[in-house]
Amino acid sequence: DNTPGISQIFFSRLPADAGANQPPTIVTPPANQTVTAGQTATFSVTASGTAPLSYQWQKNGADINGATLASYTTPATAAQDNGAEFRVVVSNSAGKATSNPATLTVSPPECSPTSRVSLSPDTLWSPNHKLVQITATLETSDGCDANPAVTLESITSNEPDNGLGDGDEPNDIQAVGGGPIPFGTYVRSFLLRAERSGMRAGRVYTVNYMVRNASGNKSLASAQVSVGSQATEASPNRSGRKK
Repeated sequence: DNTPGISQIFFSRLPADAGANQPPTIVTPPANQTVTAGQTATFSVTASGTAPLSYQWQKNGADINGATLASYTTPATAAQDNGAEFRVVVSNSAGKATSNPATLTVSPPECSPTSRVSLSPDTLWSPNHKLVQITATLETSDGCDANPAVTLESITSNEPDNGLGDGDEPNDIQAVGGGPIPFGTYVRSFLLRAERSGMRAGRVYTVNYMVRNASGNKSLASAQVSVGSQATEASPNRSGRKK
């Protein structure tokens, strides 16, 4: 109506839900995390909805006491936390929303074992071509594995097994009781022959042990047994007597 003197009144229609509380919506869910054992992991979420928003983090479906912020940092992780799932429930007066779970991967710590081996006896005298039993004593230390695996890897000699002249005997490195040594297993005692070439300063056997921890890290421990010259007769850790 365009009648003069009468003002026109216009109404704009507002959305039916204008001013009503909006329930939470997960905008950015928590992401998977990978840490090394002993480290912490942090999960976070971004949510929308009418303030104030409340947060409750869960681990494997159970509420975590005190975890009521938009982010959550775990305590120092351990191996048993590997594969745990973390999610968050966001709520307000209009409702709640639950995020998809994020998975925690806990890798083994980067530790390497330390080791030391000693052999008894470590000097063979006299070079009488006889087999002598050698016993190894190992000391190991590992901050990540209380019982690292120990194996005898090899025993080598700086001289050939045979062909040294009169009196030479073959098979200078043997298992206790005879036969080949089962390398790759934990062998603490074995037989070495008190034999050397008369044209050289002396024979040296090198014994190698490998120490491996549960993380797959390893270290090599080596020691030697010598079949020396007559001057080595005075060695405090020798076998046999001078003829």
